[in-house]
Amino acid sequence: MGISIVVPTWNGLPLLQQLFASLGSVPFSEDDEIIVADGNSSDGTAEFVRGAAEESSLTVKLVALYQNFGFSGNVNAGLAQVRDGNDVVIMNNDVLLPDPEVFQMLWEWAYSEQDLGVVSPMILMRDGRIEAHGAGHTPFRHLGKTWSAGERPVGQYPGLRFCEVVPFVCAFIKHDCLAAVGPLDEDFFAYFEDSDFCLRAAQAGWRVASLGNVAVIHTGPGSTANRIAAPGELYRKSHQIFETKWSNALDRRFSHDVAWVGGTSAATGYEFWSRHAQRAALDAGVLTHFQHARRVPGEVPPPPDVWLRDCQQEMGDPMMPQIIIEHASRFCRASGRYKIGWTMSDVEPWPKEWLDGCWWVDEVWVPTEIDRQRLQKSGITVPITVMPLGIDPGYFHPGIAPWPERPPVDYLFVSNFQWGVRKNPDLLITAFRDEFSKDENVGLFIKTQRRHQDERIPYQTRWWLREPSAPVFIYEHPVPDWALGGLYTQADCFVLPTSGEGWCLPALESLACGVPVIVTDWSAPTEWGKDTEGIPLPGMHFLDYDLVECRSDIPLYRDSRWAVPKYEHLRALMRRAYEHREDWKAEALKGSEIVRERYTWQALGERIKGRLKDIEG
Repeated sequence: MGISIVVPTWNGLPLLQQLFASLGSVPFSEDDEIIVADGNSSDGTAEFVRGAAEESSLTVKLVALYQNFGFSGNVNAGLAQVRDGNDVVIMNNDVLLPDPEVFQMLWEWAYSEQDLGVVSPMILMRDGRIEAHGAGHTPFRHLGKTWSAGERPVGQYPGLRFCEVVPFVCAFIKHDCLAAVGPLDEDFFAYFEDSDFCLRAAQAGWRVASLGNVAVIHTGPGSTANRIAAPGELYRKSHQIFETKWSNALDRRFSHDVAWVGGTSAATGYEFWSRHAQRAALDAGVLTHFQHARRVPGEVPPPPDVWLRDCQQEMGDPMMPQIIIEHASRFCRASGRYKIGWTMSDVEPWPKEWLDGCWWVDEVWVPTEIDRQRLQKSGITVPITVMPLGIDPGYFHPGIAPWPERPPVDYLFVSNFQWGVRKNPDLLITAFRDEFSKDENVGLFIKTQRRHQDERIPYQTRWWLREPSAPVFIYEHPVPDWALGGLYTQADCFVLPTSGEGWCLPALESLACGVPVIVTDWSAPTEWGKDTEGIPLPGMHFLDYDLVECRSDIPLYRDSRWAVPKYEHLRALMRRAYEHREDWKAEALKGSEIVRERYTWQALGERIKGRLKDIEG
């Protein structure tokens, strides 16, 4: 059997002509067909389709309707003419096909999973950015929103990305799925008809996915530009119908409610951690009612994630459990029926102010067993639960495209940290420039940010960079979350001679991208970067250190200790990385497979849901 491509249209002849030109390079089979469902266009659409049918060796059918029945009605008229047994592709008239194998790939991937019913290619905008790579509905208002919108395609989620909905800009539907689900609901003149169909498919036992291996271009707007009602009016009407039909079912996605106190938008470690953990909790079925940890509601900038933005107006009530992600010294602000403080420390023992803060909550969550034991040794007796952090393996894997602006060197070290004494930038730069000469074609790329706007990277650092030695590149611009993987895949080795870490996401992200890691053999990286017998994971290389009293000019750490990495060992490891690049890379690729399986935000979301279930039980 073949594929029937159903194209609804209304007064969109120029776009339809572009689509047919694009379809001309597709290797169709004799069982394939194109069905154009025309809503009584007045621009010569019918004549064009009849002419194409006469000239083409492929079956081209015109369904000439006496009026425009909208997207759903026109599509259904086309579906009624589909050849028996054929699979179906529903496609807008304003689509271009850069890859002629798109339908073959959709067919192959759709039949790679028995219960996969609907598959869409990645949908790109005219400027090359992503319009949709999967979609879903926001937690409170049930707005249909696409995933990865506005990102550049860099290899995120190759293969199947399972999701709640895909836009019917271009969607492959198996014959058996269509037979089980039925036609589109014509109550939706435009908008939400794809959401409705995908949700009905899920109820019938079919899964939905977006395919990252192939893309189409949505030039838009097509027939929407000629609608008799404004798009906003159509959207609002369809959303009302959708809410009436599906709001109860969508609310049942969530089994727990929690007040979530954290951050969502700044580039600091805590806010990055908070927003990814919050989204993981939502995806796992925990409805998060958001409050910013340090700002009043009117001052909170909107987060980049639409799902989190939908949570900002829903603060919850005092009877919910509350999770506060903050420095433990701020746990005194916690409220709620059951208060959970989620934090970490990069020194031992924990600062006294942080230990005192732990008594304000009913339970403490920490990322590592190391922190759990430190708290117990300090006398904290409230329950302590280990909640390891993670990465999104769809955005951090070896296939992510490297940054196009990679420095022009043969071998590149990369580091990523917030500028400060704990990260030892002076040690890193000095060791690198003492070890490598400018003739070796080696570079060090430091992605960094300042804690405060008026903070400056020390003058002596700038002076070091002007010396005639191996080049150091300092990059201080913000990097969106989706582009971080390319920061690492441009590298030959990640290096961070830190004095202490509560988790060290940049090192984990680098290894997930198949990049060797050099990091201090102390604190959190030793927990996730080694196996249960203490042997480093493939691709992990640990720095020797001395454990010393923290610097006296940092009041918070005045009674604590941290690591000082050894300068000579740092030089030796960087030299070894440079001279054994192939071996190090091969090992890092093995380590990538391990951490992408073991440490994910999805796994964290399930842990959060499981712990809340135990608490509420």
